[in-house]
Amino acid sequence: MTIYDPTDGSIDPRPRCKGDCCRGFSLEHPLSIVQAEWRKEQIDSSYKSFILDLSTINEMLIPLGVFQSQELFTCKHLHKNGDCGIYEARPKMCRDFPGPNPCAYRNCASHGPQPIWKKAWNWLRD
Repeated sequence: MTIYDPTDGSIDPRPRCKGDCCRGFSLEHPLSIVQAEWRKEQIDSSYKSFILDLSTINEMLIPLGVFQSQELFTCKHLHKNGDCGIYEARPKMCRDFPGPNPCAYRNCASHGPQPIWKKAWNWLRD
């Protein structure tokens, strides 16, 4: 799994993704809104939600609780080795992350090898 699929067809030179962003993430909308939108789509097949890939997102969420006023989730499709179980069918929010920019997760493999003290410090900062 690459971190970013460059639009020019080249290969991303950064190290392989380990799925850190899938272990704990927040959403743009609260879980209650995601579930309400999903129910609307189930009741009315002509209803089109404003949340892209709603069915996939609703189905993949495992709530972890609230941290710093944000609902956190993990993905039910994340394998222990960091692979995505639905990689080819993953939602747009997953395909687009992190884009051409460095990963926001300071301990991501894209930042290269780091000593244990730096990983611990990054974990505390994140």
